[in-house]
Amino acid sequence: QPLPGLLPYGMTILAGAPKAGKSWLGLQLGYALGSGQSVLGVSPETAEPVAFYAVEDSWKQLRSRVRLLPDGDAQVDFFLSMPSGKAGVEHLQGTSHRIIIIDTGVRALGAPAEYAEIQRLYGPLQSWAKRNDRAVLILWHTSKPFIAADGRTVDKGMDAIMGSRGLVAVADAMWLLAEGVMAVEGRDIIRDSLIVSRDGDSPWLTRDGSGGVESAIVDLLRQQGGIGLLPSAILPHVSCSDRHLRRTLQTLVGKGWVEKTEDGKYVAKRLR
Repeated sequence: QPLPGLLPYGMTILAGAPKAGKSWLGLQLGYALGSGQSVLGVSPETAEPVAFYAVEDSWKQLRSRVRLLPDGDAQVDFFLSMPSGKAGVEHLQGTSHRIIIIDTGVRALGAPAEYAEIQRLYGPLQSWAKRNDRAVLILWHTSKPFIAADGRTVDKGMDAIMGSRGLVAVADAMWLLAEGVMAVEGRDIIRDSLIVSRDGDSPWLTRDGSGGVESAIVDLLRQQGGIGLLPSAILPHVSCSDRHLRRTLQTLVGKGWVEKTEDGKYVAKRLR
């Protein structure tokens, strides 16, 4: 895997709401994979040539972002345009780059409404990447959050990704980025919720080093679909004492990643 435990060979979808930081994270990943430096607490197996298709940016916008990258050599080639649809897939299959990042798939290749059409467009790209040990990371949008009849906002998880049924069937891995957390799952990676935060005043994300128990709690609560759990129901799923669990829950509430209800239950902040 180019990024062990996170980015497998094949096709990965990185989705998030507008302003969630998808483009910044895509650029951060491109630099790390092209230079061999660590990202989100994981070191690439080796530095690989990266093709970054920033089709939603102008050169001026892209340059302003690239200037904020750390100093060092990275094998990253930037492109502001590419063919769309099937011609775009064929174009990507002709590149020599081992890592391909597309910002965004909707703008670059298209987002067919029908399940079968998504499979016909993105399926050949996924199978080509998997067969040839290429990693294709496609940035994507999320749909609007679902509001239940009682006014409660329901965490739809990976179903928040636009066209998720077709994409999930094709993609090898899915990443869902929200404020303070990134949910990851896939065929060859372990399902997890990464606790992430901004690196000081920069736009780059770092992975919380204390994330073991915190990640387990957030991932467990995220799986409940907006239904709260008492600490006693959470405890059997984490490797810590009751006292440590309650202290960690207070920390997560303070960070805004978990909410405490009036009846003492805890709910994960929704991903959207």
